[in-house]
Amino acid sequence: EGYVMATKPHDAITLRKYIVEHIGDYKVYLGAKGDGSVLRWVRTDDHISNTDDLWKPNHPGSRVTTSDCLLMMSHESYLNDNPTQPFYSTRCTTPRYTLCEYLI
Repeated sequence: EGYVMATKPHDAITLRKYIVEHIGDYKVYLGAKGDGSVLRWVRTDDHISNTDDLWKPNHPGSRVTTSDCLLMMSHESYLNDNPTQPFYSTRCTTPRYTLCEYLI
């Protein structure tokens, strides 16, 4: 199949730690986008609960519009400040890297 935007990681906390420790400080988009009420994984249409424990405090809040995307805060300062909350919602137009996975 090839590369596609990543869906929900099995262990987002470990993945973020790996990115910070082995690749560097990068904030990366995951494959989820707002629908006006919640963020949804693009490939599966599953929603991410607005009360999911992986959200950074005060997120997603109102950042669930169709212009908002899911960001993994893979940055050392965010890892230190919020070690178990890697998800962050932001405008899809903010320049960031995209995390992809390879489908066979």
